[in-house]
Amino acid sequence: MPSAPAPALATSQTAAVSAPPAAWLRAIAAWLAAHRSYPARARREGEQGTVVLRLVIARDGTVREASLLAGSGHPDLDRASLAAVRGAHLPAAPLPDAPAELTLRVPIRYALETSN
Repeated sequence: MPSAPAPALATSQTAAVSAPPAAWLRAIAAWLAAHRSYPARARREGEQGTVVLRLVIARDGTVREASLLAGSGHPDLDRASLAAVRGAHLPAAPLPDAPAELTLRVPIRYALETSN
């Protein structure tokens, strides 16, 4: 099952804005965990890896841009990650003085559980 490490602030439109609250980053990670899937073909073929996305998120949570910063080495995992977030509506930024957009670096790890 894919796991969701906490997203990290990459850059923002306003340099004076402090880092987003950890609770908001956890809410985004939880949203990602609930709204993505492990592609069936990738699962069958045992493909695993980490996809790193760059997301530009509006204050209201709308994903305005999504791009691949680092691929997993498996195109199915990369495409599934982008498909999960393009046009999505994530939790809104809880910052009253948040800029119009925030840019986040979001790692998404795909790992298959092994049974012993």
